Amino acid sequence: LAAHLVPIAFGMVQSVNYQTADIMMNQALNHRLNVTGMGMSDITATAAERGMSVSDVMAEIEQDGWIYHGDKPRDGKSYVCSCYVAAFYKVAGLFGDLNVQATEFSPKDICQIDVFNKTYERPEACAKADPG
Repeated sequence: LAAHLVPIAFGMVQSVNYQTADIMMNQALNHRLNVTGMGMSDITATAAERGMSVSDVMAEIEQDGWIYHGDKPRDGKSYVCSCYVAAFYKVAGLFGDLNVQATEFSPKDICQIDVFNKTYERPEACAKADPG
């Protein structure tokens, strides 16, 4: 879907099922605009007032810790798989003092992070128990 069609598509989704549009798109755009409770038409208008397009708003970086609301028990922080792993690494201190947004990590990023000891030798008991 072309970025310029997103407001139209989600406006249509919103007219059929507001909650679906809210969970899938509106809350994220509200966070990026630092507002709450806006639907797609208000989001579009607010972005325009700020000299932005909805595409510009969508390009804003997702911030760790943003809380999303939806059907319970799915309320809370929202991460896709690679972001979840990066958030786990962040909390574990893997990134040290770096200011890292876990939500900016892609699956490729996670696979390419060179943080594991590749020369580690497993204890003999582990090597013997390895079914592979």
